[in-house]
Amino acid sequence: MANAKRVAVLLGGAALAGVALNMTVRVGRTLFGKRKVVGTQEALVGQMCSITTLEVSETFGQASVNDGGAGLILSVRCPSGNVLTRGAAARIVSYNAHAGTYDVEPI
Repeated sequence: MANAKRVAVLLGGAALAGVALNMTVRVGRTLFGKRKVVGTQEALVGQMCSITTLEVSETFGQASVNDGGAGLILSVRCPSGNVLTRGAAARIVSYNAHAGTYDVEPI
């Protein structure tokens, strides 16, 4: 009989913990809202980025984008004769799905 009481107390405690967790999660969702998630590569078009390589050419270049988290490192390309060097700000103008790169332009 004593074991039955222990099992009942254990199950009752687990049920109360589940209810408390459910209420905490609901309150947390209303306070913090939903996190914006970038779903596709095309979603980055129009965003600002910062060049991280010494130069950007038609065949080489990288940039970082602040996505609200750890950030993203992207392969970027720009026509020759541009002024994009390390630390320069640029705007992403298109995504080249075939090459997996982003076209950027100086700001």
